[in-house]
Amino acid sequence: MSKARLVAIFSAYNEATYLPSFFENLAPLVDAIVGLDDGSTDGSGELMERAPSITKLLRRPVRDPHEWNESLNRQLLREAAFELGADWILGIDVDERLERGFRERADAAIDRAKSSGVRGYAIRACELWDAPDQYRCDGIWGQKWIGRLFKADPNATYSTAALHGPFGPIDAFRSARGHLNITDIRFYHLRMIHAADREARRQKYNALDPNQQQQAIGYDYLTDESGLVVEKIPPGREYVPLFHTGTS
Repeated sequence: MSKARLVAIFSAYNEATYLPSFFENLAPLVDAIVGLDDGSTDGSGELMERAPSITKLLRRPVRDPHEWNESLNRQLLREAAFELGADWILGIDVDERLERGFRERADAAIDRAKSSGVRGYAIRACELWDAPDQYRCDGIWGQKWIGRLFKADPNATYSTAALHGPFGPIDAFRSARGHLNITDIRFYHLRMIHAADREARRQKYNALDPNQQQQAIGYDYLTDESGLVVEKIPPGREYVPLFHTGTS
């Protein structure tokens, strides 16, 4: 398996509900973690300071009103990962969980990249729906692959998009023919479990991107249950710990 040093990066703003189990899930699966507290006011920053699994913590000041700067946050996180000697970087959000066998699959993918020249992989996003152990799989929901695992390269060109830009280099996740570089890795998205959270996400992104400039499909699909099909997470591909909470 790969001997690559894998560093995870994430930012958080008022995510105290998700942080404790996030650390428990992530820490055993990577070699180092860089976190950024984006001016939280709910105690998230203090939780991050106390987390022994965080290798390096960045802090941005409280702003009122708070303004999210995704591209700046990710730039700061990548620079910190480079300083820690990352060979590959995993971009992840606090409301996401990696499957149990993530590291073995990631190491195998990184090994393949040595001969193929691949610089980044898209990971399957499984949107949990109505329960913490099942995900939606009909239509677009079974085809969500997001660029998250990428080779550390300080000289690459990175996205400056206000929303939905990749964590990694803008040209790292597709082949020369334009095909997405996918691998047999998945993560689970917790913030789609409850109907109230799905509606909150729809309203949030419609407000941030009212003309759908950042995502052509728009955001109303987030709450559309037409053709709904869900699947249980199969044995061996679970995430731990299983998430239990009310709406966030």
